[in-house]
Amino acid sequence: RHCGFHAGWLALWLSWLSLSGCANVVETRTIELFSKALQSGDLEKLKNATSTSFEERALRKDEALDDLKLLRLPTGDLEIDKVEEVSPTVKRVSVVVGESKQKLKYQLKLDPQTKKWVVDDIYLKQKKDGVTATKSVTEQMDLLLSVREFLEAWKEGDRDDVLRTV
Repeated sequence: RHCGFHAGWLALWLSWLSLSGCANVVETRTIELFSKALQSGDLEKLKNATSTSFEERALRKDEALDDLKLLRLPTGDLEIDKVEEVSPTVKRVSVVVGESKQKLKYQLKLDPQTKKWVVDDIYLKQKKDGVTATKSVTEQMDLLLSVREFLEAWKEGDRDDVLRTV
């Protein structure tokens, strides 16, 4: 009887370990799909690895891949540092990337249609001249693409096109 009690706790502990390990596999797989699509320059795969919000704001133009390169997202092997479950459909994942061990935070979201986890945003910590700031990739890309759209409208469009982009 005493042995059965310990066996039950052991089974519970082992199942907890396997579940926590599986969670990291899901986050790692989701982030790796995004990273591989970005590195290969495959916009369609990148869109499949991101949320609708990220796609609409950060990938709305074909030139988005070139603009993403401007942000210099680190590449290389990734290691999950910490997973914070914000809600049943949102997770924040701290990741250490590459040989430089740069830290990034990914926000993952459960896609309601596919029931798969996708990248919803990435937060980069940037340092310059003693000032540290954390910036959202979605916001940076939205700004870059908005400037691109404005310049195109200014160069090729009429007054209504310019006003629409402003």
